[in-house]
Amino acid sequence: MLSIASRVLAIDSTELIMPSPTFDLPAAKEQFNVRVSPELKERLDKYAALAGQSKATIAANALSDYLDWRIPQIENLKLAIAAADRGEFATDEEVNAVFKKYGA
Repeated sequence: MLSIASRVLAIDSTELIMPSPTFDLPAAKEQFNVRVSPELKERLDKYAALAGQSKATIAANALSDYLDWRIPQIENLKLAIAAADRGEFATDEEVNAVFKKYGA
């Protein structure tokens, strides 16, 4: 469930920014370690301080977002490969119709 943080962080007297959305994730039940470059850790530290959130929460949200996008993408790719393996291809006429439709 998407929820927007209720506070606004003041950068200076003329500029305000909103922290990025946070997601209500279930309480952590599992823990694992991830090795990251010093540069990525520094960016995570900076973002956590700016957003006022823990690094664990930010990492969990980022991983959840990534997997929400990546898992269906790979599932659909596997379905497309299976269809191609079965010989299910567009005909030359279908391909040309798409090209014509989009001016390619």
